[in-house]
Order: sequence, then structure tokens, then C-alpha cells
Amino acid sequence: MSKLRQKKKKLTPETQQFFKDNPELWRVYANIDPDVRKVLTLCNSPCIPSGATAVQGDRIKAFLSSSGLPGDHPGLKKYFHDAADLDAVINKIDELAGKLDKNVLDSLLNNLGGVNDLVKLLDDVGGVDDLVLLLDSVTDVDQLKRLLTAVGSDVKP
Repeated sequence: MSKLRQKKKKLTPETQQFFKDNPELWRVYANIDPDVRKVLTLCNSPCIPSGATAVQGDRIKAFLSSSGLPGDHPGLKKYFHDAADLDAVINKIDELAGKLDKNVLDSLLNNLGGVNDLVKLLDDVGGVDDLVLLLDSVTDVDQLKRLLTAVGSDVKP
């Protein structure tokens, strides 16, 4: 039995039914890169973005390759889990990854609760370029948390 079939059998009955009702999504999910699958799967319940496409999977794979972040990065998984518009989320993370050091992006994702917190943070500071300027002075995680708190973001404890 393939690993993917084994994984499918471990899914909750609700998720198995979700995939039965959405066979195209199962085909996308089954054929995407394993690291992308990890990013898009937060738990064993139906939490995979229902509109995910193979093209979006390829874009996420390219992001993972260029950023050096792993598919099982907890902050990244939460970031994608909350996505109402997967294309917009991919665009935003691509933009951030192109302008932020990998370690800063890693810390940022680990200290925010997900995409909604990131969108709020970007709105609060005036956009990606302004966030990059603010984060340029950050030298450690405690400083990042203080900065996020100062701009009114909800920082994970």
C-alpha cells in the first residue's frame, strides 16, 4: 500500500468524506510535492484549502525552495491554513520572502498567529516595504516580539 493511501486511511472520517466529495482536490493533494502537502495540511481534519490547484502547489514548492523554509514549518502551516484566498496568500509570502532574510521571515511566521495577523500587521505598518524597514533593525526574537506588540499585532505567547 502506498504511503499516500496509508495517510488517507489515517484521516478523519470527515476528511475522507471531504475528499470523496471533492475528487479533483484529492487528485491535486495526492500529486503535489510532499513538502507542499505538509504546508497545506494542519491537522487530520478537512483543513486543506478547498480551492487548491496544482499551479498553486507549484508556486508553494517554488517558495519553499527559494526561502529554504521546510514544509512542516509550524508558522507557515498556520499561515496557509487561514487563507481564504490562496493566490493572495502566496503572493504576499513571495513578496515577503523576496525582501526578508530567511531567519527574520522564520521568526515572523513563528510569532504571528497566521495570515490574518500578518495582514493586520502589514496594514498597521503601511505595507511590505515599511515592514521590511522596521524588521531591518531586529536582532533577536525578543526584540521582534516587542516590535510586533508595539505596532499592535497579536503576538503568540
